[in-house]
Amino acid sequence: MANGNSQRIMQQYLTRWVNELKRTQAPVRVYEHFGWYDGDFLLGNKLLHQGGNREVLLRKTARNKGQWFTTQGDYALWKSAVNTLYNQIGEEGYQYMVLVGFAAPLLEMVGQYRGVTVYGYSSGSGRGKTTSQRIALSAWGNYDKLELQNKHATKNALFKLMGSYCNLPVLYDELTGMSDEEACETVFAVSAGRQKERLDQNSELRENDLDWCTFLLSSGNDRLSDKVTRNKAGAEARAMRIFELEMPNSEAIGTNAADVLVRQALDNYGHAGLEYASYVVQNRDKIAETLRGVLHAFNLEAGIEKKERYWAALQACVLTAHAICRKLGIVQFDRDRLKQYILTQVRKNRQLVGDSVQDMQTHWEEMLVELQPGVLVTEGEGDMRSSPCTVLNPHQRVFGPVVGRYIIPKTSNERERFVLSASAIRGWCAKKGISDKEMFEYAVSKGFVLPSRKDKFQLGKGTTLYGGQMTAVRVWEIVTASLDLNAGEPGSGLKIKGVINGGLSSDIRRGSEAANY
Repeated sequence: MANGNSQRIMQQYLTRWVNELKRTQAPVRVYEHFGWYDGDFLLGNKLLHQGGNREVLLRKTARNKGQWFTTQGDYALWKSAVNTLYNQIGEEGYQYMVLVGFAAPLLEMVGQYRGVTVYGYSSGSGRGKTTSQRIALSAWGNYDKLELQNKHATKNALFKLMGSYCNLPVLYDELTGMSDEEACETVFAVSAGRQKERLDQNSELRENDLDWCTFLLSSGNDRLSDKVTRNKAGAEARAMRIFELEMPNSEAIGTNAADVLVRQALDNYGHAGLEYASYVVQNRDKIAETLRGVLHAFNLEAGIEKKERYWAALQACVLTAHAICRKLGIVQFDRDRLKQYILTQVRKNRQLVGDSVQDMQTHWEEMLVELQPGVLVTEGEGDMRSSPCTVLNPHQRVFGPVVGRYIIPKTSNERERFVLSASAIRGWCAKKGISDKEMFEYAVSKGFVLPSRKDKFQLGKGTTLYGGQMTAVRVWEIVTASLDLNAGEPGSGLKIKGVINGGLSSDIRRGSEAANY
């Protein structure tokens, strides 16, 4: 027992020895996420490198999940089950889901994209959507422990898991259970590679070290794109970060036989991912070069546009992963059939996005209709000092502020004009959860609005009541040719019934209800 002077001597000795160890011993690195560390790849607690692999220490979420990225059972049984289940004509959708699991570590090599949500849907349950995704996860370990499946798990729990998995696939089957706003935030966060920055209770930025570069797998009975584009502008931007697959009813193998094979695959896990990752580590530079070539070729063959770049990166990773898996004997899926399936799905997703983007026109029309009570309609622009203009809709001015001006030419020197307050449009868009910038860009692209956003106009100019009370404000100038003022008649522009005071009937145009303010 050390006491008295001997205790002091022992403390000094221990202090000197600890300092000596700190000086002479190499620091022990503790790892917080799986996936790539420069050219090495962490799978569970095994760091795969050019010389083989070694065990390392883990911390945080990685320590809890690391034990499940392991191997169990017979690798040959896993391969036999997967190929018997899915190496069939018509099963390409399920092949695709399995390959997305292998494709996840390759996304880092593309260099520009951080994530894509891959979503399978069908009109009914029991189609095998989630099963194929679980088999994709079983290539890396125990799917049951690796999947985020708690019915009450939050999106923050999902982000924490993605930050831990980093370059490994993530399976979360509850996206359609989220609110529209949460689903939108999740889709954007997955593609951004990190969750949104937030402040703590002291108004300081919270520590946000949750980065990832991977694919999120999910499925449901309804389309995810419908949820993230519902009643929102910016539909295209969100839809482009999702790749959806309508999953067919798998009938190649009977239900009982399929159940046996699925159980066989899920019980013999972890071997395929370990072999695959080891090969990728040993051949990283060559694979990265191949991946870039596949991406370039696919862009040309599929006619990929800039806005479809997330899809292209996903497909290049899947096709490259398929080639590696074929080389290693992991799967025997037919390359040509798989490629044709992917090209078909790209075309289908384009159509889905097109359907979503068409909703922007609905927003545009709704905005014009809802703002029209605040539009001042006059005959001529007028001059309050000499000849005030005639207001054609005096009665509707009783309620609400003036938000726009529609001018019907009174002389040959005047032109028809329709302007709306940019502030009023911004307020309407904010209430609808729509970006006024995206609304403007859409309207300009369709020829509904002139491209300048800097023009100012005094909405009450030339009227007795408003001329001296209103200052010039920034306005959007609407192209009047895009409005079909005679509702129900053929026209090349928008069909908006009653946009300007009931469509500006011929009586109002002649001024029979006009009044001078």
